[in-house]
Amino acid sequence: MSLTFYDIALAPPVEKTACSPNPWKTRYALNFKKVPYKTTWVPLPDISKVRAPLNIPASRKFADGSPYHTLPIVSDPTTGRTIGDSFEIAVYLEEQYPSSGAGELFPAQDLDFVFGRELELFAPIAVADVSEDGPIPAYVRFNTNVDSAFTAHAQLMGGGLPLDPARAQETITEFEKRIGVPWDAMVLKGEARGSC
Repeated sequence: MSLTFYDIALAPPVEKTACSPNPWKTRYALNFKKVPYKTTWVPLPDISKVRAPLNIPASRKFADGSPYHTLPIVSDPTTGRTIGDSFEIAVYLEEQYPSSGAGELFPAQDLDFVFGRELELFAPIAVADVSEDGPIPAYVRFNTNVDSAFTAHAQLMGGGLPLDPARAQETITEFEKRIGVPWDAMVLKGEARGSC
């Protein structure tokens, strides 16, 4: 049986415009482990409506403490488990399918990338809750630093997102709610773009 992978739908054809980094991390992990899956595409404004009924707690919170619902999500009919957040999905895939695919998702190695916090983060960062045993804690720290680096530089991609014309304004409104700044602040042009 195939897993169901929930990814963010942008402009049609969604299969060719998918560019959301956290779902891509899950897509790479699924492909690396060679676990069969089908994709369910969810427009950004519908993420909360899809995630909440699946009873997956938000892995991030807005500054006011309310849930910050995100994708990806993976639902595994073999085990009945539904998991949200790309890192937790990778941990699940490694535990559930350890000998599948091209190898381990968390091989022991040095992971020394650290992102300095001098830049503003435009969205909450998820932090996985895992034990301190084995290589996974190093990957938790690495993943948090990579997420922080991407989030701090989100302005570089904001203006180029391939939005669905039928839902562009609704998507922009949802994006503004999620990042807490006007959309125009996410669109860097000219000299401002070059200085990032």
